[in-house]
Amino acid sequence: MEIVSIPNVLYNPTDRISPYLMGKAGAANPSGDDGAIETLRAQKFNYRSQIAELNRMGGEANVEKISNLSEQLRTVEDKIKDVADDHFFGEAFSVSISPEASAMYGAMVSKAQAAAQDKML
Repeated sequence: MEIVSIPNVLYNPTDRISPYLMGKAGAANPSGDDGAIETLRAQKFNYRSQIAELNRMGGEANVEKISNLSEQLRTVEDKIKDVADDHFFGEAFSVSISPEASAMYGAMVSKAQAAAQDKML
């Protein structure tokens, strides 16, 4: 398994990811993402209709039920936002820097800090 480093990706054209593949990876998956969003939207509609019905009925006993349903509704809305963000922006990923590049970056930073301190003296 090859470690992908920032210099390799920036300066080696064979390691670059083509824009076509980026778009292909970020495209909607009809069997996965869209189905999940539709299920969550159906739950959201169900919770809203239950809250409206309990609100029409009134009464002290329904206040706790409405409160619980409102909390569940907020949770479902947050899940919808998360799924929509993943659908729009794609899954989060990270790039690891090789130890050599990290050491090289650390040396550059320490030299820059030393130069800045020398200027201050």
